[in-house]
Amino acid sequence: MDKNFNYEDGMAQIQAIVDKIENGQVSVTEMLDLVKQAAEILKKCRAKLTQVGDDINKILDEAKQS
Repeated sequence: MDKNFNYEDGMAQIQAIVDKIENGQVSVTEMLDLVKQAAEILKKCRAKLTQVGDDINKILDEAKQS
């Protein structure tokens, strides 16, 4: 996963894509490309959430052992 990926920025990008599609500002072909782009961003968001969850669990486990 991209260590520099920012979850909040990713979600903002997805929201911008959704807004653009909902406003009818895109052709069908462009819509397909935007949906593909949003899917890739979503994958990165899920990976980031998994990483953060794992990090939190690790910290909590270490705190229990102290």
